[in-house]
Amino acid sequence: MTDLNDDLDLPVTKELSRELVSNFVRKNGCLDIDKLLLENNFQYVSLDELSYEVSALKQSMEQTILDEINDNYPEYMEICDRFNTSDNNEVLNKLKQVLNDLQQFNKQLLQLCDSSVAETREKTVTALSYLKSLDNLFGKLDDITKLSESLKICQQLVSSLQSMVQLNIDDELSFTVAKQLSTILIRCDYRFRHLEDNDSTLITRMRNDFKSILETAKPLIKPVLEKQNQQTQTIKT
Repeated sequence: MTDLNDDLDLPVTKELSRELVSNFVRKNGCLDIDKLLLENNFQYVSLDELSYEVSALKQSMEQTILDEINDNYPEYMEICDRFNTSDNNEVLNKLKQVLNDLQQFNKQLLQLCDSSVAETREKTVTALSYLKSLDNLFGKLDDITKLSESLKICQQLVSSLQSMVQLNIDDELSFTVAKQLSTILIRCDYRFRHLEDNDSTLITRMRNDFKSILETAKPLIKPVLEKQNQQTQTIKT
């Protein structure tokens, strides 16, 4: 496994520890958070893991201070007394600067986390919007395909119904064809409403074909359905 890592030359991320921060400050003279993170490959660490390491470092430092106080309380009190004198203002200022640097580090890390979360959220919203657009596009393509097939069937049914009416073929069969034709025309009208914002040449041609079929079909369908309805009412009475 080690040989594989060596061959791939994978980036190595160090553990975020007091020693790492102290060595960095000694080397660079100040605590540059961005530089610290980049030099130690923390950009390859997840935000959750990095946040966990910062919290662990904070707890470790707090615990170390408490341990030092408990183990060396008299010396600690002596140091505190010295800090209260004007002769040790320089030392106190340096400690305050260290505290300020740590606070800045924590603040910048939180800002980095917030920025990354916001960026991730924005990318997710964009991706979802894109997928929704694709879904709408596929839905419209499906409508167009079904419309084309439905219009062909309507034309065939209109021709069949015309022949039946002219030849006075069985009323029951004529009614079945008329009812089926009426149902398909209603579905076509519904799909065209879904494509109201589409003014492409193909859709325009299909709309014109639909209007032509509708104009031919209406005078054929109406009398057949009315006749069937009258027969049904007669049977009931």
